[in-house]
Amino acid sequence: MRLLLISLLLITGIATAQPAKTDSLIQKLRLATSDTTRIRLHNALATAYFGQDAMRGIKHATQALAMATKAKNHLGKAKALLLLSRGNLILGQYDRGLNRAFSALKIGTQLQDTTIMFGAQNMLGIMYFKLDDTTNAQLHYTTALELATKTTNKSWLGKTYNNLGNLYEIEGNYRKALRYFQKAVMLQAALGDVQSQAINLHNIGNIHLNLAEPAQGLPYLYQSIQLNRSIGNQMLLPTTLGSIANIYLATGDTLKALATAKQSYDASLATNSSKKISAAAQLLQQIYASMRQFEPAYQLMVIIAKHEARLDLESQQKAAAEITARYEAEGREEALQRLEAEKEKQGLMIAQQQLILVLGGVIIILLLISFLILYISRKKIRKTHTDLVEVNSKLLQQHVLISTQKDDLATQALLLQQQNEALEKHSTFKNKIFSIISHDLRAPLNSLKGILSLANSPSLTEERIKVIFGLLEKEMVTAANMLQNLLIWAKAQLEASTLALEELNIAKLAATVISETEAQASIKNIKIQLIINPDFSVTADKERLSFVLRNLVTNAIKFTQPDGEIRLEANLLDTAVAIHVIDAGEGIAAENVSNLFTEKRFSTLGTQQEKGTGLGLVFSYELLQSMNGKMKVDSQPGKGSTFTILLPKIQNAVNEISGEDKVKTLAL
Repeated sequence: MRLLLISLLLITGIATAQPAKTDSLIQKLRLATSDTTRIRLHNALATAYFGQDAMRGIKHATQALAMATKAKNHLGKAKALLLLSRGNLILGQYDRGLNRAFSALKIGTQLQDTTIMFGAQNMLGIMYFKLDDTTNAQLHYTTALELATKTTNKSWLGKTYNNLGNLYEIEGNYRKALRYFQKAVMLQAALGDVQSQAINLHNIGNIHLNLAEPAQGLPYLYQSIQLNRSIGNQMLLPTTLGSIANIYLATGDTLKALATAKQSYDASLATNSSKKISAAAQLLQQIYASMRQFEPAYQLMVIIAKHEARLDLESQQKAAAEITARYEAEGREEALQRLEAEKEKQGLMIAQQQLILVLGGVIIILLLISFLILYISRKKIRKTHTDLVEVNSKLLQQHVLISTQKDDLATQALLLQQQNEALEKHSTFKNKIFSIISHDLRAPLNSLKGILSLANSPSLTEERIKVIFGLLEKEMVTAANMLQNLLIWAKAQLEASTLALEELNIAKLAATVISETEAQASIKNIKIQLIINPDFSVTADKERLSFVLRNLVTNAIKFTQPDGEIRLEANLLDTAVAIHVIDAGEGIAAENVSNLFTEKRFSTLGTQQEKGTGLGLVFSYELLQSMNGKMKVDSQPGKGSTFTILLPKIQNAVNEISGEDKVKTLAL
């Protein structure tokens, strides 16, 4: 109870802190006469406000960026970009922050300003850490540590130790993380860096949740609140209170945990940060659910969903991947430019050596003339001959050396090109598979977790139970379909060199696919017609072609109204076999057709609100390409869609046959 009262007093103290520093800076800004001074003061105001009001801080950083850009003040621009990146971090806008940190790093590198370079590397590490990309986070933290060590800057070392401690905590190495936090707080206490010291005290207190005695973390957390109070920093308050509530939960004091979690939620509302509001609401919702108070828990789930939608972490991660790829591409371009410069330098050396060869030839000619002139003296002639042989030998050695160097350069250039192509291919596959597994699959699983926590309520009505199980079924179907598509696609990617091509009967393969989707079609009473000549065959990989057909039929069922009809047809072209999946469903808007088979995937709900991920068509398109096939789509909104598979025609293909005996109709 005593600690709870202390936390209330600390919160009150923070709320009533006097903004003397900001008032002084505003007064100086009004009196400033030069752009350089105004830019510096706007950046200083942004730094001061980020501890109290993130939106005001962003406003001043934006003004500093605009003025610095107009005045071509590169250093002021880089500082403003780093401050805006910090504001994006507070608001949970990690993709924007990543882009601005990269821009600041580029300017810092050009200026060779170690302060900007360290700040950008440190911020990039934090952004990647928040985006769950620990590999890139480790890379940038390590670079920041190298800069801090090289410059012997203790403040930078303290910040980097803190960030590395966060990484080790995520990896589960809690003792090592605690040592890094303790090293950081000692450095920051010696330097008088109160804000950074408060952050590390929070981290030390929070990590005790994973150690033997969680209650030992409480003094550190309350000391962190006290330090933040002394500098008027309110942004860390919701997180610190949340850690205190978690410790109370771990020690079995649920009532204190509930009271502190409510304080954390109230403090998060004052920050206007969706990231902090969502985190505080999740903690409070978990406590209510554990106390079987399901009504407030349900209301908090609505609030969480609202703020999670604002954060849209999945889109931020995709944008971050694009930003990272663009930055790496720029790096590769610079490397290629350096290689071209080196090749040009080697070319000049070769030209000089060729000039030496020419001069050597001239020398040989002069020696020959001397030989004729000195013909009378045999001794002189023999000496001249010996000299000519020696010079010629050296020239031949130089010529061999030049030829060897040219061959080495050509080999190195070819090897570099091959390695670059392999790295790009592996990086693309890694980023795609990690993005899909980490985020497309996690979204439906998180939804399942939230729905199952609601299902524990004994007071749920029958109507609400039906709604919950309906949502549960849809999320399960979505996760299962996505996982099946992902496994087949990943197998094809990893086993691209073992393509199992064979002659396949199209009608039999299509009948198998219809049988596999029969249960799904029967739910909506959809009839599927198989109108394919039983003699038609094609050379393809059975598993991959089955996947593509099954995906197209499943999509057709999804967007076809109940009691509707789907047709599977095929016909022979000059050099290919065309397989058509035709439905009379909702159709696809023209602006979306061009994005169906690209990384800009999207998904819409079916006629009965069926969910999807948009991965199926992208995977199908790639699998067809691996078999030298193609896919086309013809769609009109409100009238339906026709998806056409084109595969190379085998030798001696039979002519198309039509008739009642070639039509098989399945009424589902």
